[in-house]
Amino acid sequence: MRYTEWIDSYVGNELDEAGMKRFEMELTVNHDLALEYNFEKDMDKILSQPDLLDFRAKCITAQDELNLSSRKFVINIAKINIMRKRKSI
Repeated sequence: MRYTEWIDSYVGNELDEAGMKRFEMELTVNHDLALEYNFEKDMDKILSQPDLLDFRAKCITAQDELNLSSRKFVINIAKINIMRKRKSI
């Protein structure tokens, strides 16, 4: 079950006092709600830290470059093997 709207209402102080208390009580007994709530809090924390986002982007770029260079390496080896086979024929 997704609790996104309820969590957003809680975080945005859109619930009345009884709704806030009900949410907090449910948070202590509902494992799925607690997981989603903590995930939302973690995501908000990460998204508010541009240096972490920049680091992630750099890691993705580095991985892409590594994958590209690995493909080029494999292609070059394949070309060398083809050339060797042609010379041996």
